[in-house]
Amino acid sequence: MACDSSCWVDGVLQHRVQKIHRVGGGLVGFAGSIAYGLAIVEWLKDGADDEQYPKEKDGTVIIVDSHGRISALEAESKTVCRIRDKFVAIGSGSAVALGAMAAGATAYEAVKIASRFDAYTRGPIKAYQI
Repeated sequence: MACDSSCWVDGVLQHRVQKIHRVGGGLVGFAGSIAYGLAIVEWLKDGADDEQYPKEKDGTVIIVDSHGRISALEAESKTVCRIRDKFVAIGSGSAVALGAMAAGATAYEAVKIASRFDAYTRGPIKAYQI
């Protein structure tokens, strides 16, 4: 799994953030609201109790379990949807990254390529293995 590190607010680069976290032997990555993404990471680490689900629901979360299975968490309904494709991309540079991976790029290479063409995708680029 790979990601950029940029955090934008109203079109202005505010700071760099960690968008991928290790949780329970797998990886959790997010795009969109940093507050939501970090809240989901903590919620998952704490056991994913429905009563404690984060209030803010603005973002996209991808989960790769310890076996490499990919799922997406739908924020509003708390539904986890299994993704059967070999790869997925989220965030502003996702279309470019998907095309790059379809052409054989690694996740890291795909984010690097996206950073060349998408105004909101910026380094440093981070890559994580399960």
